[in-house]
Amino acid sequence: MDLDDPIDVKYRFLSIGDALVDEFLSLPTSEQFIDAKQKLFCFPYGQKVEMGGVAYCVGGNAANSAVGMSRLGIKTALLSAIGDDWTAKMILDIMASEGIGTFGIERVKGFPGGRGVVVNYASERTILSFHPALPYKVPTISPDIEWIFLTSMGAGYESTYKAVVKWKKESATQGKLAYNPGTVQLNDGISAWQEVIKVADVLLVNREEAERICGFNSESDIKTIQQKMLTFGPKTVVITDGPQGAYVNNAVLNISRKR
Repeated sequence: MDLDDPIDVKYRFLSIGDALVDEFLSLPTSEQFIDAKQKLFCFPYGQKVEMGGVAYCVGGNAANSAVGMSRLGIKTALLSAIGDDWTAKMILDIMASEGIGTFGIERVKGFPGGRGVVVNYASERTILSFHPALPYKVPTISPDIEWIFLTSMGAGYESTYKAVVKWKKESATQGKLAYNPGTVQLNDGISAWQEVIKVADVLLVNREEAERICGFNSESDIKTIQQKMLTFGPKTVVITDGPQGAYVNNAVLNISRKR
């Protein structure tokens, strides 16, 4: 997939990954279905549970970051593969309305679109995600791109990841790479995408993901987790921790901050 725009507009930021439709469910404020001690939702089989609210929105890490950067006035494009069901039109329409370059979005016939169910409770989000194995085309990435945000994709992501690593190593403008592994990548384990984090300028994960990647338990000290993550190669590690904020560590500059 060639990312040289047909009208010769130079993009500064390219977001790569799945775009899908999220369904946001808000649980009732009642503690009836919550085990606060073990941080579990508890729903009996066959029971109807009244929700506190429902909303639909285009989501996925790649789409969300593209919208955010575009709203900041940064010329942005999205590279993604989507299905050909009702979600496809919603995704394309909203991306276009946000001023995002959509020429890199491949609509794949015969495939369903990705979906997410996001359960909101107590300032935390639990996400049930479906990433179909959509056949991404291996991209040819313009050397003029300043930043790439690479994130969650379904099965078969490896060739696209390799293309991004190649771009990073050969970028004429010393382009920057931010990486946020998705569900499929986390399930595959770090060995499947180790070459990506070796060249990443920024690695973004939440605390639970960081503990999983490092093989630590929930009692681990955040500084220990940060230091372990830096050994994998990224220049900067950002770890989000729900209402506790986020932690940023840059080994090159010897910076460690909580935000």
